[in-house]
Amino acid sequence: MDTLKVAERRPMIRRPSSRWFESAFPASGRAIWIGFAAVHAWLVLVGVVIIPHNAFADLELYRSWVGLGLDGGAWPVFGGPFVYPVGALVPMIIPAVITTTSTALYALGWCAMVTALDAVAVRALLRRGGARGAWWWLAFLFLLGPVAMGRIDAVVAPLVIVALLAAAQRPRVAAALITVGAWIKVAPGVLILPLLMVVRRPVRAVVVPAGLVCAGVLGAVAAGGGLRYVASFLNAQDGRGLEVEAVVASPWVLAALVRHDVAIVLNAKLATWEIAGPGTATAAHALGIVLPMAVAGLAWLIWRARARPLDALVWGPLALCTLLIVANKVGSPQYIGWLAPPVAVALATRAARTGPAPKGPSPLTHIARAVLAIAALTQVVFPLGFWLLRHGNALIAVVLVARNVALVVVLVVACVQLARCGPSRTGRVPSASDVGEHPR
Repeated sequence: MDTLKVAERRPMIRRPSSRWFESAFPASGRAIWIGFAAVHAWLVLVGVVIIPHNAFADLELYRSWVGLGLDGGAWPVFGGPFVYPVGALVPMIIPAVITTTSTALYALGWCAMVTALDAVAVRALLRRGGARGAWWWLAFLFLLGPVAMGRIDAVVAPLVIVALLAAAQRPRVAAALITVGAWIKVAPGVLILPLLMVVRRPVRAVVVPAGLVCAGVLGAVAAGGGLRYVASFLNAQDGRGLEVEAVVASPWVLAALVRHDVAIVLNAKLATWEIAGPGTATAAHALGIVLPMAVAGLAWLIWRARARPLDALVWGPLALCTLLIVANKVGSPQYIGWLAPPVAVALATRAARTGPAPKGPSPLTHIARAVLAIAALTQVVFPLGFWLLRHGNALIAVVLVARNVALVVVLVVACVQLARCGPSRTGRVPSASDVGEHPR
C-alpha cells in the first residue's frame, strides 16, 4: 500500500473548542440529510425560480454550447477553442438528456446532477469523521448562495472533497480524482502538489494515475480530431483586464467611489465587469508573473512540511486554493467554492494539528469561521448586490473589500501554519525509517 511519510506518531489532539459546529447542529444522520435537502432545495429555488438570470446565467451558456454540438456538430475543443478544459463538456452534456431547448429544464437537470455529487461528498464526510465537516459544508453552500450550484465549479468541489478524504489512505484514487477535476476546471490540478510531496512513492502513487487519466482524455480528444484546441483554455484569460471582484482590485474599487478617472466598465467581448483606471492594466499584467512565483513559494513551504503529512494535506491545499483567488486578476464569485473542500475535510477528519492545543479556538476553527463569513459576504456582492456595485454603491464596495481582506488573512494564516509544520531547529527531515502506515 502507498502511504504517507510519517515522521512521528503523535496522539490526535481533541480540542473541545473545535466542536463549535457540532454543538450548533444535531449530529444525527437523519438531521444532516434533512438539512442537505433543505439547502439544496433553497439553492434550486433561488437559481431556477427567483433570480435565474442573475444566479444561473452560466447555465444558459452551457446549454447553448451543448445544443450547438448535439444539433449541428459544432463542439467546443473538437471544432474550435474553448474557455474550459475539454472535460467540462461531460457535466454539461448530462443535463442535456432532459433538454437543450429550455434553460429552466436544463437548469433543473444540472441541479439534480450537482445534488447527487454533493450527496456523495456528504456521505464520504460522514463516513470519515462524523457530522462536523458535513454540517459546515452545508452551511458554506447556503451562505455562498446559488453560485455554489449553478457553475461548473459546483461539479468539481465534491470531487475534490472525496479526493482529499482519500489522500492519506488511497493516494492513487486521490491523484486520479484531482486530475479528473483539473480536466473540468483547471484550478484543482494544483492540489497534486501537496499529494506529490507527502506520499511514500510519488511516481507510482501520483504521477502514474494522473498520467493515465491525462492519456485517456487526450486519446479521446485525438479520436474526435480536437487535439489542435485541447490546450486552448490556457489562453482564455489573455484578453481579461482586472476584474472588479479581484482581490488586487480592492484599492481601485474604493477609489472609484471618489475619483472620476477610475470606473467599473464592461468588457463586452468577454461579458465581464472590470475596473479601469491608472495602474489597473499594470496590476493585471503583474499578477500573471506573481501568481506562478507565489505557487512556487508555497510548494517550497509544503515540501518543508512533508515531515507532518497530515498537516501538509490540510494547510497545503487551503493555502494553494486561497492563493489562486488572492493573486488572480479574475474574481469570479464561484472561486470562493475552492476554499470549502480543504476546510470541510479538515473538520471531518480533525487532521489539522500543529502543536499543543491552545486554550482558545484552534487555527482551524478560526479559518472555518472566516471562510463561512467570506461565503456570506460573497453572496451579498453577487448576486444580491452586484447591480449596486456596478453603479457605485459605497456599502457593497466596502463589503467586497472586507471580503477580499478576509481572503488575504486566510492565506496568511494558512501559510503561517505551513511554516510551523517545517523541520525542527535541528533541520531533521523524514528518513527511510520514518516511512510507515498512516494511523487511522
